[in-house]
Amino acid sequence: MSVIVRDMIEADVPLVSRLILLSFDTALRPYMTYTQHGVGAFLSVHTKYPEADPERRLLVATDQFNPYGVVGYAEFRVGKDDVGFLSYICVAESARGRGVASALVRSFIHERPQLLELQLDVFQDNAPALSFYQKLGFRPINRVKWVTRPMPRAVGTARIVSLHAAVASLTAYGFCELEVINGTASTKVGLIGQKVVRCFSVETFDNDELLGGLRGLFPDADTVLAILPATGVGNVLSDHEIIQRSDRMKLSLPGRPPR
Repeated sequence: MSVIVRDMIEADVPLVSRLILLSFDTALRPYMTYTQHGVGAFLSVHTKYPEADPERRLLVATDQFNPYGVVGYAEFRVGKDDVGFLSYICVAESARGRGVASALVRSFIHERPQLLELQLDVFQDNAPALSFYQKLGFRPINRVKWVTRPMPRAVGTARIVSLHAAVASLTAYGFCELEVINGTASTKVGLIGQKVVRCFSVETFDNDELLGGLRGLFPDADTVLAILPATGVGNVLSDHEIIQRSDRMKLSLPGRPPR
């Protein structure tokens, strides 16, 4: 199989959306933004307006004999300090073991010669992926845990900045970000589907008042999710469950100064 890597185009969206969905275990799909109903619409926006988010790269892999038959997809971001991040990568089952994933990663690295390293997250129970990344030269740098708790009961209603825009995003894509006003401060959370509230700190995860206000607005939300450093989970005060563990890994790029 001769793999061709190119930019994702709008015609690829249905195949890529399906490929992403099939790449995640069904038990994790409620907690993933890209397994929600509107991921295709979300990806279509980027293919139409890539200049609006130039640091995000969407690449697909095809067979030279079928350039419109997508067999692999990868999404990368470039952050500050010339550090890249592999957000998603998935390969069709029929094309696994044929160099598709390697071609996607190497294509991105080749087009970004300024990168000093590439990072990614991988589930600890995904042995094939761990083995693949280790062969490419990735090494673990820290570990995180996915923790959940039940949403507290509704208490009033939260104040949300640009609530109409957030609800429109939720309707169109199946996920959104919310900026919650809590006193004189604001806190960012995510809403995944109708049921999962994503928190980005231990303090927010434990904040019954803030979460109760969110449930007043979104009564179907019944689960709180946070993805926390393994060393920080001990600081969680509320009853919680660990549903997954993942490793953050990095690849120091050859011929470039190590970090």
